[in-house]
Amino acid sequence: MVVETVFIQTIDGVEIEADIIRTDAVTPRAVVIIGHPHPLYGGDRFNHVVRAMQEVALAHDCHSIAVDFRGVNNS
Repeated sequence: MVVETVFIQTIDGVEIEADIIRTDAVTPRAVVIIGHPHPLYGGDRFNHVVRAMQEVALAHDCHSIAVDFRGVNNS
């Protein structure tokens, strides 16, 4: 599983950090967008539930992207 970290610029110019995992399937089934639990309770894109969801998406031939909310980590 290869995790690619990227920055996505919002319409108002804020950069949001995200992790993308791409399937090797010729025709991906879907793209799964994952938000993390609330940051006040330890939520970020590194949360074990978020990573587990990305692993399941990959197992089902789906691309996935997990984003950090504004103000979390480097976002």
